Amino acid sequence: MLRKLVETDRDQVMAFVQDKPAENLFIIGDIEAYGFEEDFQEVWGDFGEHNKLRAVLLRYRENYIVYAPGSFDAQSIASVIEKDGRPNKIISGITTIVEEVLKHLAKEPRKKRELYYAKCEALQPLPTPPVTIKKATVEDVPRIVELYDQIPEFDTRDDQGAGLKKNMEKGRWSLLLRGRRREDGFHGHDDCRKQHVCHGCRGRHISRV
Repeated sequence: MLRKLVETDRDQVMAFVQDKPAENLFIIGDIEAYGFEEDFQEVWGDFGEHNKLRAVLLRYRENYIVYAPGSFDAQSIASVIEKDGRPNKIISGITTIVEEVLKHLAKEPRKKRELYYAKCEALQPLPTPPVTIKKATVEDVPRIVELYDQIPEFDTRDDQGAGLKKNMEKGRWSLLLRGRRREDGFHGHDDCRKQHVCHGCRGRHISRV
């Protein structure tokens, strides 16, 4: 049975997705930041026998993320996505799980991409490089959005800057800037990693419908 989740489901769903915290980074982060009551975010749970959670579907704006470690009601999840009239919907998640949902969509996705992400499984200390790091502020948002626009794998929206600014002001997001300093601020990389080598990568499937 698929039903929309509410605040009283938080503990159960968070325990469910914490089994794979790296793979469910976006689901965990979005629930922690926005919960279950925002109009731009909805969360559904697929329950099997004895009310046991089998799958989670999260919508953040037009982006859908699905997670299920085993068998689940892919047809009901596909039905929720198809009933959403928003254009340019995106479905993402672990490749095998997304493909199971795609089988039940009435029409093929317009675009498919398979991406990879790094999962830190071992640490190897490295020397600290001679770079300067600072915490980003709302004044840095235009440069951050400009950088995002240069990365083909990143899907950006017209309101990307407004969203970043709002999340920073509310304390939902913190970004660290790394790079050389110009007179008017930082440029180059928008990320700051601990000075270790992380080994391992996993597949992630994104389909636009």
